[in-house]
Amino acid sequence: MAGNGQRNAQLALQQRKAQQGGQKLRLDKLRELLDMPDLQRIECFDISHTMGEAAQASCVVYENLDMRSSQYRRYNITGITPGDDYAAMRQALTRRYQKLAEDGPEEGAKQDFIRPAFDPDRWRAGQLHIAMDVMHELGLNELGLSAWPRARNARPDWSN
Repeated sequence: MAGNGQRNAQLALQQRKAQQGGQKLRLDKLRELLDMPDLQRIECFDISHTMGEAAQASCVVYENLDMRSSQYRRYNITGITPGDDYAAMRQALTRRYQKLAEDGPEEGAKQDFIRPAFDPDRWRAGQLHIAMDVMHELGLNELGLSAWPRARNARPDWSN
């Protein structure tokens, strides 16, 4: 019985190492593409709503070759014109990074390694410009920002 437990633990460790190796290769490629050789932490934002109503912004965090679900954030967006994704993004980024500007980096995170990334929703660069404005207003100009288009087939095809 002890032998099975040890083999299972060894197998799990091997699988984890293989997964991290793949993650490292992808992160190295991203560092190269973005020209950010020190990139360690990525915060990605997305805006969602139901037909323009009940807007929410979500932030997911990737750091040290792993997703950090304990650091995910969700922001209920209020006081904007329904469907205005740019205003929603501005509100979410201001709420998230104003705290950082006032309090400093969260425990374990180096401020210069926090890199917000944005999905400009099918090739729109507007969200990146909103992010640049917010970071400038908050005096966080040293943070690296990037945006990339969503893959055209990123949404599942539910027609079948």
